[in-house]
Amino acid sequence: MGKNVYITGGTGFIGSALVDHFVHSGCFVYVHTRHPQKYSNKNLLKYVSSPKEIDRKIDLLVNLSGKPLATRWSVKSKAEIYQSRVQFTRTLAREFAAIPQFAPTKVLSASAIGYYQAGEETHTEHSDKGDSFSAKLCKDWEEAAREFKELGSSLTILRLGVVLNPNGGSLKAMLPSFKLGLGAKLGKGQQWFSWISLQDVIEIIRYCSDQAELPDALNVVSPNAVRNAEFTTLLAQSLRRPAILTAPTAVLKLALGEGAEDFLLANLRVSPAYLMSAGFEFNHPILKDYFEKTFRSSRKKTAED
Repeated sequence: MGKNVYITGGTGFIGSALVDHFVHSGCFVYVHTRHPQKYSNKNLLKYVSSPKEIDRKIDLLVNLSGKPLATRWSVKSKAEIYQSRVQFTRTLAREFAAIPQFAPTKVLSASAIGYYQAGEETHTEHSDKGDSFSAKLCKDWEEAAREFKELGSSLTILRLGVVLNPNGGSLKAMLPSFKLGLGAKLGKGQQWFSWISLQDVIEIIRYCSDQAELPDALNVVSPNAVRNAEFTTLLAQSLRRPAILTAPTAVLKLALGEGAEDFLLANLRVSPAYLMSAGFEFNHPILKDYFEKTFRSSRKKTAED
């Protein structure tokens, strides 16, 4: 019999792929959403707006909820980002505390590599946190998730890098300009870019769901970070387009405010140290290979047309 799984952020970019995975694996999945009436319940899938609506013990809770960071950071938007992660997670834990018989056995709660201090250092799960808004956000987000431990749940924090897939997230947003030959490196392009494919995120969550023991936190990134300039070149090459432009730092700061320095231009080189030591096999460890595989079929289709 499959697990009973509760997923927040289950209608988003990562969450929707994760829901499909668990449903196809025979699990019963609750998807937490503010607007459950917009979706159709199915045999192994139910949309709810609160844990109060569930009727069975949860084996696994995957907490992915959070407002997108790719927006101009202002006092208001930062408060909304904080609320959607920290306050939401705290509320979720307290709602489960009111129904302890259904509280999750295992919790995998999202955080981000923004937890770490920007710079040239390679960060493992044991590295100290940074002092930026992102670092404080991640620290408080992780602390909120620790309330699940008071319910007897095991907890592992997933510190996610930039998740890549052409059908969603930042890569989907980049593709139109890159396909027009207007791809550009960000600032000087020397900042480290710690990425991971969506497929590997799903596989890591599946792997974690099956492990009896896990660390308090693990880095969900590929083993091979690249600098932004290399990322730009590799993406353009895989699309057979030039990429000679630069998005100046000043322009990015004007567009995104504090978010430019703390998010787009953040210099974060992160290693999946735990996963590598555990022998986890990544589907896409090398960015060049990932791009070539991802865009090969689309180039073939274009040529046939």
